[in-house]
Amino acid sequence: MSSDKPNVIYILSDEHRGQAMGHMGDPNLRTPAMDALAAGGVSFSRAYANCPICTPSRGTIFSGRHAHSGPVAGFFDNYKINAPSTATVLRAAGYHTAYYGKWHCGIVRDQRPPEVVQHPDEYKGCSSRTPERHRAGFEDWRGFENLNQHFASYYYCDDDINPTKTPGYETDGLTDLVIDYLREYDRDEPLFLVLSVTPPHFPLIVPDEWKRFDPAGLEVRPNFTDTPEMRERLANYYAMIENLDHNIGRLMQAIRELPKFSNTLTSYISDHGDFMGSHSRHSRKEHPHEKSVRIPGDIQLAGPHTRARRHRRAVQPGRPAADHAGAAERGGAAARAGHRLLAGGAGRGVRRAAGSADGDGGQPAVEPRFPRLARIRRRAMEVCLLRKRQGAAV
Repeated sequence: MSSDKPNVIYILSDEHRGQAMGHMGDPNLRTPAMDALAAGGVSFSRAYANCPICTPSRGTIFSGRHAHSGPVAGFFDNYKINAPSTATVLRAAGYHTAYYGKWHCGIVRDQRPPEVVQHPDEYKGCSSRTPERHRAGFEDWRGFENLNQHFASYYYCDDDINPTKTPGYETDGLTDLVIDYLREYDRDEPLFLVLSVTPPHFPLIVPDEWKRFDPAGLEVRPNFTDTPEMRERLANYYAMIENLDHNIGRLMQAIRELPKFSNTLTSYISDHGDFMGSHSRHSRKEHPHEKSVRIPGDIQLAGPHTRARRHRRAVQPGRPAADHAGAAERGGAAARAGHRLLAGGAGRGVRRAAGSADGDGGQPAVEPRFPRLARIRRRAMEVCLLRKRQGAAV
């Protein structure tokens, strides 16, 4: 394997709000793997989702474009066949690409295979197969669209028509698959791989061994709706995050033990956050408050390049990957701005809103410096919300 270009691994979760990690000051959680990832690289303490709804946000993550101009806008849209992505850019730079887990970049309605049609009770959720033309350039594929079936997950393998069931709890099972893949990887090209898991997205379920939280003893935010039911949900949400952290730790340990991956850039992000008890809401994220738009944003490059820094603004994760790979910029203005931030340049265009750092005053997370751009982005979010109401629930 060539050593001049780093391998690139994205770890992507769903609905993990950026405050809910140990190094971000959450008093309840223990997240040693996430904390170590942040301490050993670049941590964006104010990373924001461009649009706090799954599908358009994921389109932003993989294209570097804002949601209103990205390659996929809603649940029944699809990642455009000719749209560039991090995968296509890195393939052009000599990388091999692989995707494991939740895709959620558009449901293809006519792609329900015979096995799923014949056994609907075994294959629940959005069970459509993602055809090769809508996989944004990823080659090796163990993906699914949107299931929300954490103990009954399944995936589509490469060009297989029928799905394969994921063993055990989804986060555990997918991490096992990725670790096995890394151990067996023997190609000369550097690797770009995505591990995408559904938790801590609802349903709020987790293996019993992770349920260590006493709901009554949790420290909650001032705007938390303090009921026994909401505390129970928050306890399960925290348990799912700690399970995810454990699996990130397992993956990072596997990377450290494999000499062929000694030069690897690893990034952990989520597609959006969640209110999880704030403002009387849970398992929701559509409104642009801190709980819904702020996400984890940690990037670490193992090897001699590593240095710890903390930034206070968002970044498009594909830019540092493409930059270290020597790839051409294809992400547009948003991606180039993210690259300047990672390189230490000044960011412009948004500033912190008045109120507390955690957004508990009920204010939106950011206020516009350019009002016309803000109006365009608000309209884009309204369109996304309208399409969601017309389609299936997340």
